[in-house]
Amino acid sequence: MSRTHEKSILLVEDNLALAGSITDVLTLNGFRVTSVARAEDGLRQLRYDLPDLILLDIMLPDMDGFTFLRELRRGAGVDDPERRLMVSRIPVIILTARSTKDSILTGLHEGADHYLTKPIDPDVLIAHIHIQLQRSRRASEDVIPFPGGRLYPSANRLVLGEVMIALTPQEAALLKVLASEPDRTFSRSELLKLGWGADISYETKTVDVHIYNIKRKLARHGFESPFESVRGKGYRLRRG
Repeated sequence: MSRTHEKSILLVEDNLALAGSITDVLTLNGFRVTSVARAEDGLRQLRYDLPDLILLDIMLPDMDGFTFLRELRRGAGVDDPERRLMVSRIPVIILTARSTKDSILTGLHEGADHYLTKPIDPDVLIAHIHIQLQRSRRASEDVIPFPGGRLYPSANRLVLGEVMIALTPQEAALLKVLASEPDRTFSRSELLKLGWGADISYETKTVDVHIYNIKRKLARHGFESPFESVRGKGYRLRRG
């Protein structure tokens, strides 16, 4: 298999015998595997290499997997905002012997994409990995050019220069519509319909509130508003 198209997996597992067995299964199925036994080593690895997926044990010698997940979803301390965003979106499958309801709920709450308990059939593991990779690929394709940066609608993030700005899902959907056709004026009703699927009879002043909130977020970081209000028509996004 050509290594150009090989998907990479970071395995965080302190049981060396089990890590070896999982690595063998993954390698036989065409994956490139990096295996570490400590959570800190896994977080450090993310500063140099971005895996396509992480397999994560919970019971680790230096910190538990839940703490690792929290650090990952915050960007693992990576400085560059776009790379930090990419790190925070890496799909994670927890693979652990802890099968209590509380553990499962905690793992999912902290940002795991799936939770599997040991022992697991190798074919089932590979199937779940492929499912998560397909979902991740679709999400990664959802990147839109934005004046001065890029918009990541599925992650509810806007990256401008060295700054990453968190958006609400409604704000991200609104910006996605405006950025899809810069310089085109969208009526408030169009923005409601295209952005949120809301009926035209919905309160159109809601759009003004969200635009105002986005402007405040941009101003807080020293950015000018990219919006133009067209009297009697709606809003448009300047190309910059």
